[in-house]
Amino acid sequence: MPDLIGKIGLKFFASAIASISHEIKNRIAVINEQAGLLDDLLLMHEQGRELEPERLKRMADSVKKQVAIADSIIINMNRFAHTLDSSRKLVAVDELIRMAVAMATRKANMHSVDLEIPPSQASVSVGTSPFFLIHLIWVCINAGIEITEKNGTISVSCEKTDPGASLKICMRGTNQEDMALPEHAAALAEFLEASLWSDPEKKQFIIKLSADMGPAIR
Repeated sequence: MPDLIGKIGLKFFASAIASISHEIKNRIAVINEQAGLLDDLLLMHEQGRELEPERLKRMADSVKKQVAIADSIIINMNRFAHTLDSSRKLVAVDELIRMAVAMATRKANMHSVDLEIPPSQASVSVGTSPFFLIHLIWVCINAGIEITEKNGTISVSCEKTDPGASLKICMRGTNQEDMALPEHAAALAEFLEASLWSDPEKKQFIIKLSADMGPAIR
C-alpha cells in the first residue's frame, strides 16, 4: 500500500504542478501582451501621436489584475507544497476543499463546468494527511467533471459529523447512472481511513472522515 500510494501521490503532484505552472504562464502571456501594446503606444507617441490616458489606465488595470491572479496562484501552490510537510496533522477541511477546487478549476473551465463551495456553518478540522485528502477530493471533482454536462455545476461541501466530517461532491447537470470513481480513489480512501462511496440517485460522491486517522507515518 505505501508503494502504491507513493506512486499515486507523485503522479498527482507532478500533474498539479504542471497545471499550476500553465496557469502562471497564461498570466505572464497576458502581461507580456500588454507590454507589447505599451511599446506600440510609446512608438506612436515618439512619432507625434498623443497618449491616451484612459487607454493607459485600462492597460495598467489589466496588468494589476493579472499580477493579483498570479500572486493568488503562487500562494496556493506554496500552501499545496507545504501539505507534504507532515504525513498527518490537524487541518481545516474547508481550506483543503478550497485548494482542491482551485486546482481543478482549469479542467472545469475547459469543460464549461462551474465549481462552487457553498458557505459552511462552521470550520471543520480533522487529523489527517492534508496532501492525500486534497488528492482524494481532487479525484472526485475530476470524476464529476467528466460526467457533468456543459454549463453544469459541481458543489463541494463539508459538514461536521460525530466524530469527524462528511464531504459531498454533488453534480448538478448530469444524467449519468454510472458514477464509478478511478480505482486509485479507493486506495486513497483506505490510506486516509475514510469511507468513500457514490450516490447515483443524488448524483454525488461522499467522503466520510474520522476525527483522526491514527498515528503519523515518519
